Amino acid sequence: ITFNQAMKLDVSGNVGIGQTVPVNRLHVSGADGYAYLKLTSDSTGHTASDGSRIGLNGNDLRIINAEAASILFQTQNTERMRITSTGEIVTGGLTSSTGQLHLYKADATGGKLVLQSQVASDATAKISMMSRLLDNTNKTAYIEAYRGNINFGGESGYGNVGIGTTTPAHPFHITKELAGYQAYFNNDNGSAQG
Repeated sequence: ITFNQAMKLDVSGNVGIGQTVPVNRLHVSGADGYAYLKLTSDSTGHTASDGSRIGLNGNDLRIINAEAASILFQTQNTERMRITSTGEIVTGGLTSSTGQLHLYKADATGGKLVLQSQVASDATAKISMMSRLLDNTNKTAYIEAYRGNINFGGESGYGNVGIGTTTPAHPFHITKELAGYQAYFNNDNGSAQG
């Protein structure tokens, strides 16, 4: 009878599965490029398609929940973020959202998104948004921060800014159905309306 070693418990208390020289308390290695830790319970079932897995697929780290349920991230025993079963990312204790990313904070400072680029001088921070046209081409508009200023732009022929309209025909297009000024400008020297 020939025995092949499948698990190693060394003198320091490290356990190796598929690894004869474990370097951590539990060291799982897969010679075929796959190394997963499987987690199941009586409520999930115990088959290959049940529960959750965390591990390596080639060089990629994968966190897999096979159930129709969320993945939660907690610190100080409090939920900080979750990925819902339908793919939304929410924070602040929310359990669902109508958007793909929803930042929530239940205090006066509110949810904040901070983008900072500091690789070199004159670096920019940018949020790009892509939408599909009727001819099935994608066009990109963006909001860009540069040297403390904000720029709204887009691809050539696009990038108009609309207030009260989703189809601005000019670089800055304001639509207001009620009577009154369309714009109000105010500075230390006075104000002007238009």
